[in-house]
Amino acid sequence: MFLIEERIAPSGETRVLIYMRPDGMFEGRLYQRETRHNGQERVPSRWSEKFNLCALTETLSRAQTIAYEELGLQENT
Repeated sequence: MFLIEERIAPSGETRVLIYMRPDGMFEGRLYQRETRHNGQERVPSRWSEKFNLCALTETLSRAQTIAYEELGLQENT
């Protein structure tokens, strides 16, 4: 698979990676930032290796639209 695009939500807690698969489809994956406890507060650390599939489409533009909606972004931002 080829990484086409990476975007991070304004909150910094979620990111999306859009891949082009060998079959020509576009796959959007949502990753959450893991947190660790530092005393009484939760501190963001690294990105989780687990992901949620948010899009599987035939066109990049449709995958971007779905992914951006999940992140709370406007298209083409």
